[in-house]
Amino acid sequence: MSGLCRKQRNFQMEMRKSAHSDEVYSTLGIGAEHLEDLDQEATDLLFDEAMAAGVNLLDFYMPAPDVRDRVGHAIFGRRDQIKIQGHLGAIWQNEQYKRTRNLDEVKESFEDLLTRLKTDYIDIGMIHYVDTKSDYQKVIEGGTWDYAAELKKNGVIKRLGFSSHDPVIAKKMAELPGMEVCMFSINPAYDMENAEITDIDRMIEGKDFNLETAQINPKRLDFYAYCDSHNIDITVMKAFGGGTLLDSGRSPFGKAMNIYQCMKYALDKPAVVSVILGFESVDELKGALRYDTIANAEKDYSDILTLRDFSVTGRCMYCGHCQPCPVAIDVAAVNKFLDLAEAHTSVPETVAGHYQALAHHASECIHCGYCERNCPFGVAVRERMKRAQKIFGE
Repeated sequence: MSGLCRKQRNFQMEMRKSAHSDEVYSTLGIGAEHLEDLDQEATDLLFDEAMAAGVNLLDFYMPAPDVRDRVGHAIFGRRDQIKIQGHLGAIWQNEQYKRTRNLDEVKESFEDLLTRLKTDYIDIGMIHYVDTKSDYQKVIEGGTWDYAAELKKNGVIKRLGFSSHDPVIAKKMAELPGMEVCMFSINPAYDMENAEITDIDRMIEGKDFNLETAQINPKRLDFYAYCDSHNIDITVMKAFGGGTLLDSGRSPFGKAMNIYQCMKYALDKPAVVSVILGFESVDELKGALRYDTIANAEKDYSDILTLRDFSVTGRCMYCGHCQPCPVAIDVAAVNKFLDLAEAHTSVPETVAGHYQALAHHASECIHCGYCERNCPFGVAVRERMKRAQKIFGE
């Protein structure tokens, strides 16, 4: 059954039926990425607005204890109204996010998630961020997969899932017995690449790209088709490409898309049930909630696919997968403020103020390259640290 045939509607927003059950998912979901910047009141208001509008899906990889506590407070008393994608392998260590395959760390973080969310189950247990063959082997051989299967057997997680940016590894994960959900990065910049490029680093670098023959990478198309034919639901991350697709100056297309074009592009893909977006405010959420009411012309993305100046480079998505930094630099935040600064002829005072308020700055970078090895998007972090130091002076 194709993703497009799973549609149902209530009076508030489009819902899509799971391929595995009668459960339905809101086509718009909440991502936890920006929740770290919200206090308890703002977090409560965001969830109040979202859930009142029918949003019933939360992706929650964020391991920070205070964020988990705030979300636990926000959903308390209405846990049954929201489905949670909880990640296995995202931990909090030395005040930073870290990806791990150490089974003891995986277990400790997952149990902490249950405690802080005040729940005894997670709807979708997501094996976190599997992009390489070696990482796949660690998941299988290191016990994470067996632990997830045990949680499913005991009813602690209701469905098995994983997150990935690479279609080849994602398909291997999808082929595991009992797999039901994948969170995958989908937008036109990632999809329109040379057929032989399946590694996310090469995709972002745009190697061997030929616009005249550009089409959806068959490896990605094959993955979407596999999920569709094997009843695996896809939830979408990176629909805006970390915001770059919304800014003509930063977009690899040289032309800005609007959020509705990005959402529709992702929702048009086979097997997709929901697009997960991060929100810094209720106003941003309200903007996304307009998706079902705006004219189809505002969602039409066909012009993007005919541009002739497409070029993909290593762009920071601010996802934080580069962490942990040995000197505790918040790499994603430094990159974000660098991009904001470089978008202006002079550095806005507000941007400079936010940068200066960081606990650690680019000048402290020891250029070890650990962040670049962790980055799934091929970002030249060390070079960007030098630029940030030059622009901000520290």
